[in-house]
Amino acid sequence: MGSRLRYWRCKKGMSQEKLATLSGIRQSRISELENGRHSVESITLRNAVRLARALGVHAEDLIDDDEK
Repeated sequence: MGSRLRYWRCKKGMSQEKLATLSGIRQSRISELENGRHSVESITLRNAVRLARALGVHAEDLIDDDEK
C-alpha cells in the first residue's frame, strides 16, 4: 500500500503534511505507511477510505495488485 499511497500523493502534487490535514491522519503515520513500516493489514478500512477520499481516488487504488 505504501508505494501506491506515495504514487497517488505525488501524482496529485500533495505533501504528506497536506494529505494529513485533508485526511485527518497524522503525517507520521502516512510516512510510516509510505516507507513500509506498516503493512496494509495495519491500517483500518476507515483510514484507507479517508486517505483515498483526500487523494480523490478509490480505496482500491491504494492497494497494490499483489496485496489484493
